[in-house]
Amino acid sequence: MRYGGSFRKGNAVDDRELKGYKSYRWIVADPRLLEGRLAVRGTRFSVSFVLSCLAEGLTLDRIEDIYGPRVREAVPEVLRAAALDTPSPASLTPAERAAGLQIPGLVELIDWFGFFPSFHDAEVISISLDRSGGCRVAVHTFETTKETDRSGRYVLRKHIIVTFVLERIKDVRLEGFNCQNVLSGISIARQRETYDLDLEGIYGVAGKIRAEAMRIELEPGGPPKSLFS
Repeated sequence: MRYGGSFRKGNAVDDRELKGYKSYRWIVADPRLLEGRLAVRGTRFSVSFVLSCLAEGLTLDRIEDIYGPRVREAVPEVLRAAALDTPSPASLTPAERAAGLQIPGLVELIDWFGFFPSFHDAEVISISLDRSGGCRVAVHTFETTKETDRSGRYVLRKHIIVTFVLERIKDVRLEGFNCQNVLSGISIARQRETYDLDLEGIYGVAGKIRAEAMRIELEPGGPPKSLFS
């Protein structure tokens, strides 16, 4: 199944009202969309998510096929906008990105896929919070291949449940948890003393968790009940 990355029902914002980023046509930076992170106008795809797609080796034709023509048209501006602040993740190898983040279990996750996963169309299975300062976020993700089945849907493989274990929580903002929780992507950032885990929602949960420590646990396979199993 393909998601176009449009605004969630009930939270719709006319993209003409969004605050544009500098003089860009496709890039916006508005607090009403993804907490103000740079994003592609008219979608819920962040600039960092599009960069991760490029880092995975997706061609422009493949990006248009999966995410729509608007995202493809935004790619040149995405690269220019990212270059203004920090080096694009698309210019780094998966090993270099993992070395910069220094998260236990991340190298094994990259080895599973052979690239740095974007978590597009991934499902958040569960989120648990402990008042002692711990949090676990379990996500079912997979690789979308170029092959299609008899119904015309893309063949999925390498199903795995990725659990982000965060310790000594500093801040949590979550909304919209439901029976599906499909994501447009997950962004991971390392600050000087904390880690940020951003859940970029399409339908269901979305939000950000900040903690002093993070590690990743892996369980090959998918949940018993899944839209994508």
